[in-house]
Amino acid sequence: MFWKVRATFARQGLAPTYGAARVRQLIDSLHGTGNLLLLRVRSPEGESRAAGISVGYGRMAVSWGVGFDRNTEDSNPTQLLWWETLRHWKDRGATCFDMGGGGDYKAKYGGAKTPTAHFYVSRWAVLRVGRTAFRRVVRARQLMAGARRRPAAEAEDRVAGG
Repeated sequence: MFWKVRATFARQGLAPTYGAARVRQLIDSLHGTGNLLLLRVRSPEGESRAAGISVGYGRMAVSWGVGFDRNTEDSNPTQLLWWETLRHWKDRGATCFDMGGGGDYKAKYGGAKTPTAHFYVSRWAVLRVGRTAFRRVVRARQLMAGARRRPAAEAEDRVAGG
């Protein structure tokens, strides 16, 4: 699934801020707790078309990551993935599901765009400057890594007929 996540980020000119080891750690930590949903949409031939990871607890669930094969976009594998994810968490009592990030396509699932506020208070003012600088460095590294991967992702799409 992680290659699908990298491809999804690459289409946006970005790179994931985490590696496959982080995904494995999440799965190892939450597997068997009932708080983790791992889904994969397969073609009738058994080929993986889309995959998703979501985490839930109580009345809240969050999409942790979704990736899909761009060459199969016409069959909308992510629609099936999203609807099954929403059904799963609703059946378990969740009343709020954070699909994460933006995207106009998410409106068709009936949700409402909800702004999120983040508050940071530090004992020392210099930490605020450091926090801002760190966010900028992470974003720049993500953009640079995405720019390096984008030509490779586009070449893969051409080879695969995308």
